[in-house]
Amino acid sequence: MSEDGSFRAGEGPPLLLLHGLAMSWHAWRPLLDSLSTDHEVLAPTLPGHRGGPAAPADVNVTWLADHLETLLDEEGHDRVHVVGNSLGGWLALELARRGRASSVTAVSPAGAWRNGSDQRRVHTLLRTADVFNRVPPDASPVSAAMVSPLVRRAVLRGLMERGDRVAPHDARGILRDAHACRVVPALLRAGRRDGFEPTEALPCPVRVVWGRRDRVIPYERHGRPLIARLPDAAQVSLPGAGHVPMWDAPVLLTSLVREQVALAERVGAGA
Repeated sequence: MSEDGSFRAGEGPPLLLLHGLAMSWHAWRPLLDSLSTDHEVLAPTLPGHRGGPAAPADVNVTWLADHLETLLDEEGHDRVHVVGNSLGGWLALELARRGRASSVTAVSPAGAWRNGSDQRRVHTLLRTADVFNRVPPDASPVSAAMVSPLVRRAVLRGLMERGDRVAPHDARGILRDAHACRVVPALLRAGRRDGFEPTEALPCPVRVVWGRRDRVIPYERHGRPLIARLPDAAQVSLPGAGHVPMWDAPVLLTSLVREQVALAERVGAGA
């Protein structure tokens, strides 16, 4: 069953899906039908995003993680398997650090950088995108042109390689999500100040997945320094995939999530 601000469906090991900045639970559409056949899937929209609950003016990753812990408490889950993309990947790692994750699949997680120059680059990129996203998408000729696969691929190229695979309705939804999000400036300010906290070892299996064609936070600039802080994490590279790879490689990504859950279940059973 889906609601405007979240998706819930299925039975089995609980699985929490966390989307990226300026998106919503709809970002997980290509994986939802498959994953909900053998998991209890919960895909909420984060506070401050279209369809999600309100967020404070000074929202940051710590506050969002607190919110997600409250959500898990309300759902009756002490720990869940977590899959997160970009901002959601950072939150997945933070939930693991807090002991609330049974396993983590972090897809192009945000929060790390090689140096100040790389940090400023990604923040400038996201601030610029946020300015352009202030144009109401339904008033733009681009919205009507989304019927064309070539237009969808061109417009969504910053996020993914195969935007032509996104249905026109979903492509317009991505634009509406970005337009309605009002927490980008606050999260960027917080991100400049915070960053992912190093830790010796996270208390659950962690797999970091990175699209080889990620143009937002490329692996060399952001993945390598993150992995240096997570020496026990497994790594997977997604060929032909961008920053939001759910449409680029849905079958492979679904398989990786299932493998990570199965690994954690075996570890938990003492196998």
